[in-house]
Amino acid sequence: MAAFDEAWAVMKAEEPTFEQGRWNPKPAYQEDQAPHIDSTPIWRAEEAMPDVHESPDFYLGDYEEKNTQMFRETMEVLNRVRGAPYEEVMVYRTIPEDQKDYYNEEPGINDGDWVTTSEDYARQHGDEALDGNYRILEELVNAHDLYTHGDSIYEYGWVGHRNPHTGDVIKAPYHGTTEDRLEQIMREGLKPHASKRIGGEPALWYSDSPLVAANWAESRSVIREGSDTPIVLHIADEGIKDGKSRGGTGLGNRGFKTRHQIDPKHLSLFGTGPTYTEGDYEGDIARSNQTYDSYTKKLKAWQEDMMQRHLEEN
Repeated sequence: MAAFDEAWAVMKAEEPTFEQGRWNPKPAYQEDQAPHIDSTPIWRAEEAMPDVHESPDFYLGDYEEKNTQMFRETMEVLNRVRGAPYEEVMVYRTIPEDQKDYYNEEPGINDGDWVTTSEDYARQHGDEALDGNYRILEELVNAHDLYTHGDSIYEYGWVGHRNPHTGDVIKAPYHGTTEDRLEQIMREGLKPHASKRIGGEPALWYSDSPLVAANWAESRSVIREGSDTPIVLHIADEGIKDGKSRGGTGLGNRGFKTRHQIDPKHLSLFGTGPTYTEGDYEGDIARSNQTYDSYTKKLKAWQEDMMQRHLEEN
């Protein structure tokens, strides 16, 4: 737990900084040492820690750690958030039992703090570094707001709540479809339609996540035998009039619908994905599988790049 211990030693010498019209105690180590947005988000942890999901032993201090509760808690979160930036995660931070903030009020977890996704890890830190005189703060956050340097599976930097999901008319909505419809959409707009599979009144479905929209676009491409390229359209905020209802179509709680048509002037192309074309391999299954594997890698890279753009722009 060296990183946690070193960070805490620096934190005790904190000095207040002036932000948003008031003084806030922000330890100097927070911006310099804790992973921030120039590091790797944990939903893409394998970019900083190759094979962490398949061979996490490589990132342990010793083999016995694999049998600990803190390891199980940590890997459960890492595996759950893989490729899922909007997955909610509980994070923990240990502080001295009697610590108050700069205004002598109850402290919370701040933007730039070191945190862990294992309550047991936080507890062990308190027992060892604070001689048992501690309490544990916790905060429910999105995976896209946690970053790693790639040197520990237990410790991350939290960058604050960004683009939180509120259930209201959403910011930066996206719609997934295929390229064969693009010309007509940009001429006539997006029109609500009744789904044969779901039923109900005509509606237009969209999401606040380009990743979800891309998955829907890819599904449409597959349904059409992979002959059409998946695309994601961005809808300007003013283009949505009544988009508060969540619902099905595989979008889960990131899916919304509107009963109103969206004018072409509120639409723009956000991303164009790879096209999968089934070749004629005359029974060569291995070659066919290799082609499909190559396509899925390109598709995943496209989806993640769009998600990163979304987070940077919002």
